[in-house]
Amino acid sequence: MLQSKIKPEHVDVTRLRHRYIPNLTASAFDTTREYIQRVQRQTGSPPLAQLLLAYDEHRLATDSAYEQQVAYVLLIEVLSYQFSSPVRWIETQDVLLQQIGIARFIEVGPGNVLSNMLRRTLDSRTYTETGLADSLGSSLEILASSSDLDRILFQDRLAAVPEPESEQPSQGVPTQAPAVETPVAAALAIENTAAPLSRVVEDQPIQPLEVVRALIAHKLKCSLESISADKPIKDFVGGKSTLQNEIVGDLQKEFADDLPEKPEEIPLAELSQALLPLTQTLGKHS
Repeated sequence: MLQSKIKPEHVDVTRLRHRYIPNLTASAFDTTREYIQRVQRQTGSPPLAQLLLAYDEHRLATDSAYEQQVAYVLLIEVLSYQFSSPVRWIETQDVLLQQIGIARFIEVGPGNVLSNMLRRTLDSRTYTETGLADSLGSSLEILASSSDLDRILFQDRLAAVPEPESEQPSQGVPTQAPAVETPVAAALAIENTAAPLSRVVEDQPIQPLEVVRALIAHKLKCSLESISADKPIKDFVGGKSTLQNEIVGDLQKEFADDLPEKPEEIPLAELSQALLPLTQTLGKHS
């Protein structure tokens, strides 16, 4: 099942090695012989046993395709056995806090279970009595996407920057010469102006052509790039009238029966010009 969803060419070894921590091992992913042997002993995996028999350290260091294949086999096995193995979250936390030394923990999902568990870990005796809680607590930021999205996206920094005030000198009152900034003050000014890492971008209406192309690509199970705006719907269905009628029906649901007559014969760009943009939300079908 996993092999049908994950292909070898999708595996980026640099994004896995020393970054991904499988719950199966509670240690950072690696393609070394020692790491693979550890996983094989823990799981008894036949594919990993075969991988170890043909393992070539020199080739691993010189052949990126071979390295990718090794990482792929290991990843599939780790994920497969992870489904039926205990979650070693306490050990994983220790790796994150003590070995990797993370500065920012972000829980992605609908809740904040893991982030709360991490806070409780920092309050535990193991961390408070050894002084680790104090050293980590001052620099570690614990966030959850369900409640801290503004901070994760640095929007809080953007909101904290005050608007510049325009001051006009009063008539008849001499204007004081501007004070010369000290190097420290200048440095602080530079730091403050660099604080916002993002800017507010106005939302734009969803254009009908984007929706039409996306719905057709979804129905035909093909890439969006293959749906040319210069062609009508009938050119994409290969003479299958049932499929053509289904696409037209989907568009009628999406645009509330706002389609012109014989929409299947009109090029998509021209067809979309006759439709109203979706202002705030997507239509019923999308």
